[in-house]
Amino acid sequence: MHNLVRGWLSNWPWKLVALLAACFIFYSIRRSVSYTQSLTLTVEAAPIENSDVALMGFSPDYVTVTFQGSEAAIRRLSFAGFDPPRVRVQLQPPADGATSAEVTLKRSDVLCDDRLRVVSIEPKTITATFDAQQTRAFPVQDPTLVGAPKDSSVTVTIEPRTIELTGSSSLLDSMEAQQLTLQTSMLDLSKQSKSFQTTLRVLPPDNSGGWKLSPETVRADVRFTKDDTQKVLKKVPVHILQSQSGTRYRAETASVEVTLQGDRHDLSAIADPYVEVLVSEPEDPKPDERGRILCEPTVLLPCTNRVDRVDVRPPKIWLVPEQKVPERTSPTEGAERPSRTTASENVATESIKRAETSSTRASSRSTTKPTGSRREAQSKDETP
Repeated sequence: MHNLVRGWLSNWPWKLVALLAACFIFYSIRRSVSYTQSLTLTVEAAPIENSDVALMGFSPDYVTVTFQGSEAAIRRLSFAGFDPPRVRVQLQPPADGATSAEVTLKRSDVLCDDRLRVVSIEPKTITATFDAQQTRAFPVQDPTLVGAPKDSSVTVTIEPRTIELTGSSSLLDSMEAQQLTLQTSMLDLSKQSKSFQTTLRVLPPDNSGGWKLSPETVRADVRFTKDDTQKVLKKVPVHILQSQSGTRYRAETASVEVTLQGDRHDLSAIADPYVEVLVSEPEDPKPDERGRILCEPTVLLPCTNRVDRVDVRPPKIWLVPEQKVPERTSPTEGAERPSRTTASENVATESIKRAETSSTRASSRSTTKPTGSRREAQSKDETP
């Protein structure tokens, strides 16, 4: 007994650490798998092999399944795009003359992620109803498009257009009376921009199962066509930019016709006043014998609109140089126009002459005044 106690107490610090570590690991694992969630799932059935009967449905046709697992596994059940669990049973042919049978559900009938554990199924027993089996041909409708581009038209061609469906004769008669068609899985185009081919799964009429489809898939040929259109702007005025050489031009064509090609929505927002046609003298002008220069016009469009192609009619415009107007000459001037120096000299000469004339007049006035005063003095002397 004494040796047993000594054995328990020997290295007790390490044993205590090991015990605490074991408890921590145990509760961590228990916590990671202790999350539960319940889902309501439809009961499906595989087709009955080697039998002339088919499944009509279950009563009830859905059950409540409770799952247990880690937090990540439970959360994954709510993620978009994650395949949900399924309840799928394998039926046996009913007894001769029987139209229904009871089915007991097992945990193995629930198809789910390996990280999930089935805790319970409610109810555990359901009733299956059977009917005579027949085969009919039904058309397949075009798939539902998801994420189709806005600037293109999408054309989908599926092959084959009809599918053979085997199942309950009563359900097939009801489908034919309602002229129902078979649907395919959705076609995602969010990451597609070019034409391609793919395979789509044909969906059964309902989720009860027991249906046989031949073939089970169809081939889809997807074609993209841009939703382009044309917009014609007539009589768009031509504007001429100032040339580097200083020569002034005029356009031989005052206006042109502009044709825009692109998306229908973008072209509808473009108005005539916001489109301009500009023409300028090229860097290396090559005039013809008449002095004209052939230039390519430039079309200015609003930057907020996307246009794939722009056509101008006529595609090139002739620029005609304007003739200079000769300066008029006075009839009194000679044949040759005097230079700026001669004109200034003439102005100076005329100023000098005017100054001399004014000084002569002033001197003549000053000379006549004393003559008048002398006459007055002489008249005064002669008066008695």
